[in-house]
Amino acid sequence: MDKSLIRSLNGAVKLLLDLLITFVVFTMSFVVLLFLGKEIFNVPLKEFISSALYIDNVGAIQYLVVIQSLSLFFFPALAIAWFFSRPRDFFYLKEDVGLKSFVLIIVLMVVAQGVVNILAYWNYNIHFPDALRGLELQLREVEKQAQIITSRILSGTSLGQLIINVIVVALVPAIGEELFFRGVLQRHLKETFRNAHVAIVLTALIFAFAHFEFFTFLPRFLLGLILGYIAYWYKNLWAPILAHFTNNFIGVMIYFVSLRQGKTVDDLTQVQKPAIWLSIASVILLTIILYTLKKWSNGKSQNR
Repeated sequence: MDKSLIRSLNGAVKLLLDLLITFVVFTMSFVVLLFLGKEIFNVPLKEFISSALYIDNVGAIQYLVVIQSLSLFFFPALAIAWFFSRPRDFFYLKEDVGLKSFVLIIVLMVVAQGVVNILAYWNYNIHFPDALRGLELQLREVEKQAQIITSRILSGTSLGQLIINVIVVALVPAIGEELFFRGVLQRHLKETFRNAHVAIVLTALIFAFAHFEFFTFLPRFLLGLILGYIAYWYKNLWAPILAHFTNNFIGVMIYFVSLRQGKTVDDLTQVQKPAIWLSIASVILLTIILYTLKKWSNGKSQNR
């Protein structure tokens, strides 16, 4: 296969090929892994297909979450990367980020929680007009079901369960989603619009919409923007993968520690208004850290 000819295609054609490859790879891999899970966990196929809400086995729910992430993001991203180039070259996995940048990225995601919390509060308290009240109730029900599934996955309080949850909720989604959204989609949107900022914003919008949870859209959009710019500045997917993992890891640890302290799932799923001073401080610190990361990434680019 002449991959130089494929790489010369315009961005819009590449996006169409992305959709086609994703559909084919997702369909094939998900069906195979679904039947495999049915045999492993002895769960009726109807329950696997319908909803994780109806599965009693927590291990089966965790398996379903993993295969969804692998089939929808990880495997298609690898297939697309192989189709256009070599995965290691396509995803810029060979470039060096630097230890101090990795450390600051972790600090960035910790600081970002303050901004995420205020956005989550505003987003949760959005109310539709009376004419769309039915739609709002449906969207809130979808959100509630997602919270129930997440709570069941994170309900364990042993060290072994914590390790599994870190892999299922933090590690696998971070790698798969970053390879797909920042590694494939953002790259080809940039080639289509010839503007990195447009590509980053569009990718962040799609990333937020792809989770199908309207009342957490704003914090996910912010996360998508942060991950997009980190990927753009460093030209290396390890940087946004680490940031994404850190964000998810914080959520897992909050659940783990809180449950061990005797708090209930209801306590953890309530959206409370953050302190204004903390939100303002988080915005300021977030801005300073992002500026620092951009400056450091420019310095590394000049040294290459």
